[in-house]
Amino acid sequence: MNQSFRILVVDDDPDILDGTAHLLEKAGYMVDRAASGEAALAAIAAKTPDLVLLDRDLEGIDGLEVCRRIKQVPAYANMLVVLVSASYTTTENQAEGLEAGADGYLARPVANRELLARVGVYVRILTLSRALRHQAAELAQETATATQAQLASLNLMEDAMAAQQAAERANLKLQEEIATRRQAEAAIAQQLDELRRWQEVMLDREDRVQELKHEVNDLAARLGETAKYRSQVGE
Repeated sequence: MNQSFRILVVDDDPDILDGTAHLLEKAGYMVDRAASGEAALAAIAAKTPDLVLLDRDLEGIDGLEVCRRIKQVPAYANMLVVLVSASYTTTENQAEGLEAGADGYLARPVANRELLARVGVYVRILTLSRALRHQAAELAQETATATQAQLASLNLMEDAMAAQQAAERANLKLQEEIATRRQAEAAIAQQLDELRRWQEVMLDREDRVQELKHEVNDLAARLGETAKYRSQVGE
């Protein structure tokens, strides 16, 4: 598990630098070394560590300034910086280091067991931080997915409502067409009824005319017989 964590040890004392690095490597950590503040900043830019054990008593750029510069870079926001000092060990000194952005402060001398225990604590903090960031990313992804699904559902609902409204409009138009057609059919039926009545009336009239013709012919025939009879009597 330790091999997934990279630690940068920064110290201008070669013995302390090598001793601390060997101790951490034996515990399974990936370890880089830097003997000055400038070298530390270059090493961080080349391979970003998870944890920096930073000697405060450096020549040139001291540990406090290195810590401040690290904390000013957004890309290093998840990096832990722990100041280490044998000279500045008072509570006032430690407060100054923490105010500079350090995540922890170790006062020397410190036993190897204690150093490993303290590094273990920082590793657990880093592990939990990684887990929280991972969970936050998953939650953000799930939220984005849920939001997309919700938007898709809303779009489907809007499409369904639009389709329903279109169907209602089509249904209303169809009902209007049916009503208009029924009115037209009723008007045609009424006209047909009137035509049939007129036809019946005309047929009745035609029958009556034929009857009148027969009556006239009968009457004419009778008048003819009467005239003939009178002519014969006169002779």
